Amino acid sequence: MEKLLLLITATQIIFESLPVSSSGHVLLTSILAKKFWQNQEFYFWDILDPLLHITALIAITLTFYRDWMPLFNKLLQAVTRPFAKQKLTYSQQKLLFIFLKILGLIFLADLATSFFYFFFKNLFKNSLISQSPQILLFGFCCTTLILISLFIKQNAFSAKPKPLNLKKALILGIIQGLAFVPGISRFASTYVTGCWLNLGTRRAFQISFLLHLPLIVADSLFHGIVPIFKNTTLLSIFSKNFIFIALFSTIITTLLLMFIYKLALKGRLWLFSFYMIIPITLLIVILNN
Repeated sequence: MEKLLLLITATQIIFESLPVSSSGHVLLTSILAKKFWQNQEFYFWDILDPLLHITALIAITLTFYRDWMPLFNKLLQAVTRPFAKQKLTYSQQKLLFIFLKILGLIFLADLATSFFYFFFKNLFKNSLISQSPQILLFGFCCTTLILISLFIKQNAFSAKPKPLNLKKALILGIIQGLAFVPGISRFASTYVTGCWLNLGTRRAFQISFLLHLPLIVADSLFHGIVPIFKNTTLLSIFSKNFIFIALFSTIITTLLLMFIYKLALKGRLWLFSFYMIIPITLLIVILNN
């Protein structure tokens, strides 16, 4: 049981930084374990998934530190300036307006996503649909097509990057919501959609994770940390081996995310469509046996 827990922990953390659906790979790992590993079941998933999102927060913070920290420093100066009874300069006013605009658009996008969250939560509640290899295969195929479309987009269009607006934010929120289907990568879906909306590779990549941040913070807090305070027996998950695997996997996923960021800026993220052949083939083999 502990080996399976450690394996799923490492899978969830490491694949979180890749555009291939980490939750889909966790489900695939569970299916493989159940079939070939003495029919073992994984029992801690409800509490583990939200808690492991904390490692994603660490990876995102370290990856975007250089890009975001100078902006946050300037923003902090703009926010605190009125308290010092000093007028904002024009550039500070513009920066503050842009920040509030982006914050509002991200909020509206995640609001659209939340509708799909509750829809799929009710659909999958007390149901084996979400654990179905057929549904997972469908999701993996969707992720593959999404990544392939990125190759088509980059070779068919050369439009200049355009800013995020309300329409684009809502589209991204809806796409992110549809990615609750097992096997569909949230990262790949929102990033590729951002590219198709001509946000540019850098902006699409950053917005993809900005959209994700409020969701994983809320999920970690309300579905991970709070339940632990209510039921301290869940602390038994945190063995020495678990902590070691979690820390080691966090280092790996941070380095991977930094690499993926550079790969995305070069327009090469579609290469992961070749990797998707592996999980798709595994599922086909399982379904035919």
